[in-house]
Amino acid sequence: FEVIHRTEAPPVFCPHNRLIHDHRYHRTEIFEPVLDGWFDVSVSPLRNDNNELIGCIHIARNITRRKRAELQDARHQELLDCTNRLLQETIACDTDESVARTCMSIVQEITGSRFGWIGELNAEGTLDSIALTEPGWLECQIPKDESNRILRGMPLRGIWSRVILERSS
Repeated sequence: FEVIHRTEAPPVFCPHNRLIHDHRYHRTEIFEPVLDGWFDVSVSPLRNDNNELIGCIHIARNITRRKRAELQDARHQELLDCTNRLLQETIACDTDESVARTCMSIVQEITGSRFGWIGELNAEGTLDSIALTEPGWLECQIPKDESNRILRGMPLRGIWSRVILERSS
């Protein structure tokens, strides 16, 4: 554990440590940051003729490629579910702002973001804010009664504007 996990004691999930305590087979899948990979780790007891524990067989298989594919598949499914939910929930919206708020709520949920903002490039090439989350308003220094004037027709500037202007992230 000192070399692989860089800890002073075995991790709680350690199958070898569990075998030492109960003398039974154990298996687990773990992500090991030191090795930057996923591993299927198993340990089987070795017994003598008197059924006494005399050692163990410890096997660690690198399953990083499979695990990454599983995680990618799960993420794709999550995005598909999110897209379907967006379509189902926004069909009943009657304004651009309600569509934006619905989209923002779902995207915040899937990303775990605290703040959300949706804007639109208008015909003049400036930016109009369509929706801002409540935590965004709480942090915003713009008075709400002036927000419609201030958050419409904003010039594109700064690093984030390059994404819009170059149409690439």
